[in-house]
Amino acid sequence: MLSTVTAVTDVAAPIRVAYDRWTQFEDFPDFMRSVNSIEHIDDRTLRWDVQVGGTSRQFVAEIVDQVPDDHIEWTSLDEPLHHGRVDFEPIDADHTRVSLQMAWQPQSFIEKAGAAVAVDDAAVRRDLQNFKELVEQEGATGAGWRGEIHETDVLPPSDPSHGYGTVLEHPELGDPTDPDSPSHPGIR
Repeated sequence: MLSTVTAVTDVAAPIRVAYDRWTQFEDFPDFMRSVNSIEHIDDRTLRWDVQVGGTSRQFVAEIVDQVPDDHIEWTSLDEPLHHGRVDFEPIDADHTRVSLQMAWQPQSFIEKAGAAVAVDDAAVRRDLQNFKELVEQEGATGAGWRGEIHETDVLPPSDPSHGYGTVLEHPELGDPTDPDSPSHPGIR
């Protein structure tokens, strides 16, 4: 039985701030109660340590598709099965809709029972609400990764300062969506 859940929230922050904050995977325990830690192994690979139904689980996940300010999709490489996608949609210049879809294979009786009575749904909605509150209170603290991933292709940020640094931290770089800006991908 595959357990799936979808949650949506509107965040009072520009899309770049919300997206950059989500790319800081090591901070997931700050808003996801079931996540003990996430280790960023490389640009595509993450080692998750989660606590579900009183049981600790570890798995390695790979980012299979990522486009800045649009979406991030991941899937586990080993057991237990875990797959997710988060989408970012601008509502206006200062608000972003964040949509999260996750699917996983419950392992224990407690996990299966929790999925059956929608405990998982409530937990994911709570975690997304925690993300909203964190972003609205703290913004993008630290670096956001601005490269792209498409299956096995990793396209690093066109501007090295966008690897693990944001325009907010480097205002001299300008707006990467502005074709006349030095941080626009077409400017070399």
